[in-house]
Amino acid sequence: MACLTFRLESLEDDDPWIVEQKTFNIRILQPHSKTSPEKVACSIDNLTPMERPDQEDGKETEHPDSFMWETCGTFETIAKRIASNHPSMERLVQLVKSLSLLPPTTVTIWTTNVPVWTDLPLLGASMVEASIYISSSSESNRGHQFRMELNQRPTLRSHISLNSYAARLVELRLGHWTHLAAWTLMTALEKPPELYRSSLICAVAAAAEWIIHSGCFIFERLTELGTDGKSGDRRGEGDESSRVSIGPLFRGMAGLTMERWHFWKQRFGEVRKLLDAQVKKKAIKAQMSMKKIEQKCIQILG
Repeated sequence: MACLTFRLESLEDDDPWIVEQKTFNIRILQPHSKTSPEKVACSIDNLTPMERPDQEDGKETEHPDSFMWETCGTFETIAKRIASNHPSMERLVQLVKSLSLLPPTTVTIWTTNVPVWTDLPLLGASMVEASIYISSSSESNRGHQFRMELNQRPTLRSHISLNSYAARLVELRLGHWTHLAAWTLMTALEKPPELYRSSLICAVAAAAEWIIHSGCFIFERLTELGTDGKSGDRRGEGDESSRVSIGPLFRGMAGLTMERWHFWKQRFGEVRKLLDAQVKKKAIKAQMSMKKIEQKCIQILG
C-alpha cells in the first residue's frame, strides 16, 4: 500500500497554531508505522490547555472548547485526505479511539461540564460542520457525462473519505450520527439518478461506506426504535435521524425505519448498472452486508 503524501495548508500560514503543528505528524499514520495509537494519544493529551497552561511563545493558552474544536477539525481534514480504503484511515480511527480511553479530565465545554477525552466533546458538532452534502440542486449542467471518474474529482473523494471516517467512529460507539447516515443513504438511493448525474458514483460510494463500516450499529438503532411490520416503524423520541427528509422514490416514513432499510438494500442492487466497476463492487458489498446483518440479528433473536 502506498504511503500517504499530503499536506495541511493551515500549517503554511504565517502564524500556524502550535497545537496543530505538534499534532499533525503524517509519519504516525503511515501503514508501516511502529508508533502505537496509544502513544500518539498521550502526546496529544499533553497538548491540552489543562496540561500546558503557559504557551512557549508567551501567548495566552486557548480555552478547552477552542482546543477541542480545532483538534477535531484537524482530524477531519486529515480524514478527507486519506482514501477510504487506505489502511491509514483505520489508524486514524484507532487514534481517536485511544484518546477516548485516556483517563478523563472534567472541563467546561460550551457551558457544560464534560470529561475530556471520554465524551470526545464537540466531535459531533465538528463532524456535522465538516460533512459535505451533495445536493441535487447544485447539479446544473445536465449535459455532462453521466459516469465520472472519482480520481478526477478531489472534492468527491474527500466526501467519500469523510463518510468512511464518520461511519467507523459510529461503529465504535464514538459517535451517534445516525442522521448523517440517513442523509447520505437518502441522497444516494432515494432520488432519481438523473437528478444528480455526475455525483451519482460519489453518492453511492459514500452511502456504501456507512453500511460496510457501521451497518450493525444502524440496524441495531432502527430495531431499538421498534416496528409493527405493517404501518412502518415507531421513531424514538429525540432520534436526530427522524429530522432527515425522505427522497422522492421512497414512500415510507422519515428517520431510521425497517421499511427504509429494506428499500436501501433493494436500491443498492438497482443502481449497480449505473456505476463504474470500483463503486459497483462497493454497492454489491453493501447490499450483501445488509443481508448478513439481518441474518445475524434473526439468529440472535431466535
